[in-house]
Amino acid sequence: MKERLETMQRLGDYYISIWDECDLNVAQAISAFRERWKPYSMASRRYPILRLVEELIDPVVMEFADLVLEQYPGHSIPGSSNGPSFSELARIMGFDTMVRYQKECLRRLMRFTDHKSAFDRRVVATCDSLIDLSLSCAAKRPKKSRPAVDGVSLNAERRQGFCRFCGNPTEMTHFLQNHQDVKGAVIIEIDQLRLSHQYCGAHRPKLISGEWNPAYKQAERSEAQFDLELARLYRQCAKRGTPQAESGNPLVDKYFQIYISRTYLCTGDKPEIRNLARKMVDLGLTDRKKEILTLRWHSYNQSQIAEALGVSRQSISKALRTIPSIFHL
Repeated sequence: MKERLETMQRLGDYYISIWDECDLNVAQAISAFRERWKPYSMASRRYPILRLVEELIDPVVMEFADLVLEQYPGHSIPGSSNGPSFSELARIMGFDTMVRYQKECLRRLMRFTDHKSAFDRRVVATCDSLIDLSLSCAAKRPKKSRPAVDGVSLNAERRQGFCRFCGNPTEMTHFLQNHQDVKGAVIIEIDQLRLSHQYCGAHRPKLISGEWNPAYKQAERSEAQFDLELARLYRQCAKRGTPQAESGNPLVDKYFQIYISRTYLCTGDKPEIRNLARKMVDLGLTDRKKEILTLRWHSYNQSQIAEALGVSRQSISKALRTIPSIFHL
């Protein structure tokens, strides 16, 4: 754990997650990849990222995929020897589509695994690590970018990706991903748009009128809670079989385990996980409410829940009325 934290601090934005129990050869390849990939991107001619993927990732993925197909014949594993290589699939599909394809292959495969054997856990952890690799490559930008997009001067070297407070792309990321839609359009005072590289349109600090955005103010006040829920969700999605939220409260940890086990969320579903954390905070799903929902899942009635938590039955009844149905177990 200490070594992982040191690596995260050293690489910063260039860190790519490698999940516990990942195949050793794949883990070593991803580790070597993230040490070298800083100047690489899809847009770079001198440092094309697909070349690095082909050099470091293709061989180990082919070996791993063939091993999985021996155990589970008839399934599709990206990068196996009986189809296009990992880098070739990324070249054909693009990394964004590649991520969706990887997730679908993993979901289909998980229906035939018991999630208990060491081999099955290795397969899931390895696939999640490769999904994170594809996500990171999709979001990677060159160290030096063209100064204009469709004739519009933008600082494309600013950090791009998710909004600080949710799973939506930042204003700049959204614009650069969809800039072809504005070709030929009349852009009025584009230099005054001040496209944000930290926030999406819903959470930008100030509205077009110049007034402070209430949604931004609300998200800013709950920033610490958002980060806390996000970390819990990521930990639980990494190991779905047992409580992993590390909240310090067994009932809260059990809530996260049960909730995530009823979804298809995995660590590669970053937008969905971030938006779920945002909903938990905005809709007031406190740890006390998580405790109540977990005890209800254990078939406790309101009186028994109140006794277990040391509160009145009326407070339990009131809390249950305020919990949105999407969070019920």
